[in-house]
Amino acid sequence: MVVTRPQVTMEKELWSTILFNAYKKEVFITNNGYKSMQKRLRSNWKIQSLKDEITPENLIGVKLWITAGPREKFTAAEFEVLMKYIDGVGDILVMLGEGGESRFDTNIKFLLEEYGIMVNNDAAVRNV
Repeated sequence: MVVTRPQVTMEKELWSTILFNAYKKEVFITNNGYKSMQKRLRSNWKIQSLKDEITPENLIGVKLWITAGPREKFTAAEFEVLMKYIDGVGDILVMLGEGGESRFDTNIKFLLEEYGIMVNNDAAVRNV
């Protein structure tokens, strides 16, 4: 099958959203901590914030799902949605701070370990 230019454009539009999770009381959300990054990304991407439960419908058209310092636990259903999203076409960016999962009272490590990613409790970059 030959892909024509309109289909490429349409596909680019379908996956042109970056979604910042704000449902698990993240340390950083779109209006707090990402302002300069948001300005740079807006020229090529749609930027949205997710303040509801993670569902397949919420991830339609999303190329990158970002969570920065979630401070609540994810449900098994949310992990299932994220796994299907990753195994399909999606990418995720998970950030935690010094102290890791135990300090932030989250269980995101469970999802990461499913893909062979381990999280340490120390920080690679410090502000001081």
